[in-house]
Amino acid sequence: MLMFALAAMCLIGVLIAAPYNGRLNIYLGLVATSTMLLPRVVVGSSHLDSFRVGITGSQPRVMTYTVGIIAILLISWTAGNRRLQVWPFLVLSFFLLTWALFVWANTPPLWAGVVHLLTAAGAWIAGGAIAHEVARRGTYGDRAVACWIAGIILIQTVISLLQFVGFPIFDANQLVVADDGIDGRVGGTLGHPSYIGKVCFLAAFFVLPLVASPDRVTRRVSMFAIGVSFIPLILSGGVLMLSPW
Repeated sequence: MLMFALAAMCLIGVLIAAPYNGRLNIYLGLVATSTMLLPRVVVGSSHLDSFRVGITGSQPRVMTYTVGIIAILLISWTAGNRRLQVWPFLVLSFFLLTWALFVWANTPPLWAGVVHLLTAAGAWIAGGAIAHEVARRGTYGDRAVACWIAGIILIQTVISLLQFVGFPIFDANQLVVADDGIDGRVGGTLGHPSYIGKVCFLAAFFVLPLVASPDRVTRRVSMFAIGVSFIPLILSGGVLMLSPW
């Protein structure tokens, strides 16, 4: 129930922010919520696979970010953006489908991998559409990117702190019962402590160049996002925090 409430809040946020930067805020909202906040299985796969973020499951599955990617591509195409680089996707699709049908063993894990790779190729094309919008908006595009990432990191930080003090919200021990090494570690909304560390690290790395932005708001929001990201990183107790030592 809490997950649906959070998803509804994010949808409302996207709709409110959309008029200010149009398609860009819709794109960023879809990406941020479906990959960094609520990556969940929509159709397919097993229960345990439902809380794996970047690893394909034992069965083909459609994730929330798969839906987000398709939505971005459709919006971009209907809005008149005919510069989408679809040829790499078509070539990869032809290769994967040909080998899956005539060369490789026809098994569910195989098709899970095919769907996963095609999703990655679609994400590459959607990323090009987002980059085009960011570049077209100039300073406001950079500011939108920084604000969305900072907002998601802030939400993850608040939820991680609640988990750390014992509040039963998105409890990792309930979501991933097969892992015995997660006691005392937080996972944010992602289900497993290992994922929250990776997501926060990559998000902070992504906004790092924006610290040098000529726009003061973008600089400050980016520095805030980087600073706050260390809180869930530390509380997750993952390899990213232990490796330097």
